[in-house]
Amino acid sequence: MAHGQNVERLPVDEKTSSDVEAWKVAAAGRKYRIHDGKVWSGGAGMLFSLDPVPGFASLPAAVQPLVFQSVAQFVTNRVGQTAEGDVQAAVSKAIVEGTMPSANTNDAFERHYLTTVADRVSAVRPLGDKPSADAKAEHEKIIAATAIKNRDAKFDTFIAEGIAASRSKPVTEKKRKPKAAANTDAAIEI
Repeated sequence: MAHGQNVERLPVDEKTSSDVEAWKVAAAGRKYRIHDGKVWSGGAGMLFSLDPVPGFASLPAAVQPLVFQSVAQFVTNRVGQTAEGDVQAAVSKAIVEGTMPSANTNDAFERHYLTTVADRVSAVRPLGDKPSADAKAEHEKIIAATAIKNRDAKFDTFIAEGIAASRSKPVTEKKRKPKAAANTDAAIEI
């Protein structure tokens, strides 16, 4: 398909046109590309459009950008970059029908406990600069055994520490992006 050609689209009835418009406004606010009336994302060498979530316009305007960003990132990362065959169809189906791949654990307490155990094991027994595959495997075995052995004694403590940490994170300076160079003398042909 040549640049600028229209992609075949399903007709949008009056009920869903407000969803489309609200979706585009939220996408623009999150700095996603809008082209030819569609919101675009991509990855793994592909570009695909993100159809609006049915009923999106009925969400409070203040949360629409958050919901858009959450859906767009999840669909891009978990469907768009992993699907096979007709990736565009898989992305559209995921958004419109809620068809998603199985989820990894989203248990923040469990993830935090395991990460804390791993960090503490690594502090006591660091792997070094260039560990062998055997050393890495042994390190993972130690982490797993330590997590199991200390669960009853440390789980609640580590969770309480994680919750407390969310209330006292040091303030850091905002990261700045370098500005694009106006001079194109350094550009190369690609």
